Amino acid sequence: MDRLPDELIIYIVSLLPLKEAIRTSVLARKWRFFWISNTMLDFDASLSIREFKNNRRSLLSERLRYTEQVNRLLSLHCGGSIDKFRISFDLDISSARDIDRWIKFAFAKRVKRLALEFVQPGLYRYGQYIFPKQGLPVCESLVSLVLCKVAIDGETLECFISNCPLLEELHVEDANCLRSLKASCCPNRLRRLAIIDCLDLRRLEICSPDLISFTLDASEIAVTLKSVSSIVDLTLGALWPCKLSTYLFRISGCLARLDTLTLHTSIIQEIEEMDFPNLPRLKKLSIEVKGVGCWSIRCFVPLIYAAPMLSEAVFKLKPSVLKPRSIRRPNIGKRRHDCLKVFEIIGFEGTAVDIELSLYVLESAFSLDKVVINGHTKTGDQI
Repeated sequence: MDRLPDELIIYIVSLLPLKEAIRTSVLARKWRFFWISNTMLDFDASLSIREFKNNRRSLLSERLRYTEQVNRLLSLHCGGSIDKFRISFDLDISSARDIDRWIKFAFAKRVKRLALEFVQPGLYRYGQYIFPKQGLPVCESLVSLVLCKVAIDGETLECFISNCPLLEELHVEDANCLRSLKASCCPNRLRRLAIIDCLDLRRLEICSPDLISFTLDASEIAVTLKSVSSIVDLTLGALWPCKLSTYLFRISGCLARLDTLTLHTSIIQEIEEMDFPNLPRLKKLSIEVKGVGCWSIRCFVPLIYAAPMLSEAVFKLKPSVLKPRSIRRPNIGKRRHDCLKVFEIIGFEGTAVDIELSLYVLESAFSLDKVVINGHTKTGDQI
């Protein structure tokens, strides 16, 4: 190993998790400072949060220890540009001074992928960290931006991403203050966009010709897509199933190439079959439904027939209260599906809801090759 060029060793070390990269400094004298040129700075301590979140003193002490550790490691870093800079811990506005400094450090190092993931809000928070409205330099190298539990308004976000000409991925989750976002300011390179659990968001306008992956998890948003025709991977989430149907119809003109569709929703009352737009190239469908109880989920069956090329359908059921009732024999009529090969139910418990869904598919899918049934134990574990 001592004969390897320094550049190659630095590259190998950069592929390791940060803690493991630091540990390589004891392997040999030559390796002592290679880790400080690491281009992958991933400060992920999210798993340790569970140990402290119910103990105020321990949690606040752990926050202080985390910020001091990040500050110390950044002060030692001597590399040039960095590929990835990720902060993943339970931080809030009380750590704003440190977080501001970290962001400026990342930009000064021409970071390509920046992630601020302030996960698992604890019991002792002072409010979300507020993304700087000014004072940040243009980041021409940024390719990916992830903001989780960061307070940012639409104007600030629009201004920031308009100065990132190479941006390909934007992920915003649980952002306070975000009420509208006009993503027409996004660069033409934007290929993946995710807007999740932004409860104040009411209007979203997207204009990005190269967008191939779009995730939207919200219930009351006016969505407008312009010059978008290349979406192949779509994820939608809403409290009510009817909202999913509404979203699909609103953006149906952009779904001619859609290959994979994932839906998240809940059912707390009986819902009749819904209408869905035609999805001519859809190959894989995944639907996660919470709170099923005794309510039928046949409202989603028409979606299977709206996708004539569908080859795989997966249903993930998470019932809240199970109430026994008789099985309703499905009326398939003349409907049939000639391409469906794989049908899977996760969370199967043998209830009327499970059996009815299975009958709908089994009696109309004439090319079915594989049926996968995954149940749950009493503790909720998958079997």
